[in-house]
Amino acid sequence: MQVFVRDNNVDGILDAGHRFFFLIKAHYPHYLYGRDVYGHPIYIERLGHVNMKALRAGGAKLKDIIYHYIWLAEFQWNILEPAEYGQSLTILDCSNIKMY
Repeated sequence: MQVFVRDNNVDGILDAGHRFFFLIKAHYPHYLYGRDVYGHPIYIERLGHVNMKALRAGGAKLKDIIYHYIWLAEFQWNILEPAEYGQSLTILDCSNIKMY
């Protein structure tokens, strides 16, 4: 784990640029949506509504989406919920997912 953190500059990711932030936000519906009744941050992903064609057309690759996910996690755990034993509620909306 430490090698991944070091090799991908995870500790400094919030200070680095995020080239595809607005493109990914526009075509990958996900939200940090307030807090639950216990005060934990709520994170929602609408997996069946991701527009991969638009992401690819904008130049984003899978590694850029993974970078975005890591950036969001670091934002959540360093800015929104910096407690050592923080918790969150994650909702994965799987509506509109089709199996091929």
